[in-house]
Amino acid sequence: MREYPVNRVLVSKEIPQSFAVSPTDTYIDVFSEAERSLIIKKYQSPNLFNGPCVRLDKIVNGVAYVSPVCFFDFLCCNISGIYNKDMISGVRMEQVLKKYGKLNTFEKVLQVAELPNIIGTSTLISDPEGNYLLVERNTKVSVGSGTFACTSSGSLQIDDLSTKGNFAVACAERELREELNISCNLRITGAVIPLQKLQPIILLSGTVVRPWRDLLPVMKQSQDFVKENTRAVIVPKGNALQLCAGYQFTEVASYQILIDNNADKVMWNWASNHLIDIGGFYV
Repeated sequence: MREYPVNRVLVSKEIPQSFAVSPTDTYIDVFSEAERSLIIKKYQSPNLFNGPCVRLDKIVNGVAYVSPVCFFDFLCCNISGIYNKDMISGVRMEQVLKKYGKLNTFEKVLQVAELPNIIGTSTLISDPEGNYLLVERNTKVSVGSGTFACTSSGSLQIDDLSTKGNFAVACAERELREELNISCNLRITGAVIPLQKLQPIILLSGTVVRPWRDLLPVMKQSQDFVKENTRAVIVPKGNALQLCAGYQFTEVASYQILIDNNADKVMWNWASNHLIDIGGFYV
């Protein structure tokens, strides 16, 4: 039985309804130039580059305050240090985190100045027939390789801060266009930090206006889908928990599907005892 999704994430007490840029930069880099060069050389791949990203500093009264960081900050701290427990960055990050005590809440993690806290998005979309579109991640992604995830995911970019309205919604809408060639009205439903990599993720959801199978020809025209995904599955909401319990889903996807179905631990245990084969849902 896979662990109950609620135990695998830290949930924000507040839902970020709007965003504002912090007056000063808040991230503290703990690596020397030589150390950064060694880490980047070890983990860098063709699809990873040091682009400008957005750090979540804090959430106060529904306002998420953000500041600029770079992707390689995240690569050194979260991917190589926390997720992969690298000999250089893993030891350094363990020392850094130890001084903050037990990081057992969303808010405590945001207090760690030495974490880049790059904001990610996870978007779970259903169609009018009550089906989710979920994706199987390929082996090219740096985190979550080979796992199943929600409809679309991404990271806030500096350009998203110049858009009108909500930065996270703008990011998620951009990712939907790039990865699936579709658009959808989205709403923010929460924010979590998965324990596996300690990255804040904004959760979004929405409903497309046509059934997924009608949209497949449009989605297949997207060039970006194959950059991060192997294939997609169309899953009735009623079966999604059973798949989460039986297959390797990302921590965020499992939690998001659980919450979207208003499920609790009793329902999770039932799903764990009634597993089904995912093969019939591939498209």
